[in-house]
Amino acid sequence: EVGTPGELLLTGANLALGYLDDALTQTRFLQLPEGTYYRTGDYVIEDEHGMLFYQGRIDEQVKIKGFRVEIAEVEHALTQLPGVAQAVVQAHVMK
Repeated sequence: EVGTPGELLLTGANLALGYLDDALTQTRFLQLPEGTYYRTGDYVIEDEHGMLFYQGRIDEQVKIKGFRVEIAEVEHALTQLPGVAQAVVQAHVMK
């Protein structure tokens, strides 16, 4: 619906059939009556002209130097270190 944030879904003739990991395929690919869709994990808003505007990620995944990083995984790894009870990680754009 126009003006309502939603997840960007992709479909088309060149869409992959899935991942080698069946569990990941089940979470990222949707089987709908119209066809198969890939869940990108990106929030977008559609305007009245059909243009999509990126709003952010559904998860806490960020890209750092081209690598996808899950913020929660970094926080968890830090809490496994001796003397660390809690950790908070934030990504910032460096200029």
